[in-house]
Amino acid sequence: MSHSKSRILRQSLVLVFGTCSTLLFTGCSTTGPKFSALTAEPGKAVVYIYRPNRFVGSPQTFSIWVNQKHLTSLTNGGYFAYTTDPGEQHFEYKTEISVFNFGAIALIEKKGDLIDFVAEADRTYYVKYQLTGAPSLKHAIPCKAALVDEGTALQEIAKCKMTESST
Repeated sequence: MSHSKSRILRQSLVLVFGTCSTLLFTGCSTTGPKFSALTAEPGKAVVYIYRPNRFVGSPQTFSIWVNQKHLTSLTNGGYFAYTTDPGEQHFEYKTEISVFNFGAIALIEKKGDLIDFVAEADRTYYVKYQLTGAPSLKHAIPCKAALVDEGTALQEIAKCKMTESST
């Protein structure tokens, strides 16, 4: 291979690698406004659901459902806040994963339950959502949600940006 062809090949590889890296690290995060607290009406509860920014699973977006109503699509480093009447809060998620198998790409919908709790009036709840492993064809995206204490949540959610409502 001549010197000029090898130089062109190297430059092309650098360009492709740089473009892919840029897309990988900038195209997978939430772009909304930074965290700000929500003020609730008396007699209502405030619920924050958030997903700390992590590299593993960063391109995956999850549709979050509460009591069978689509609430938002939660991306890496995102949060969403809502007010609700007191009562049962049942969180579910749905997502699609792309699977490349034998030269074909398939989209597979995965869904699962996250957490249940009873919201009380005039209280604030923080639900931390996180991936716990890699997706597979047989199992839903391994993830979990947990109620988190206010101190921990406020430190983590301060680094998140708001996602949009589904309505």
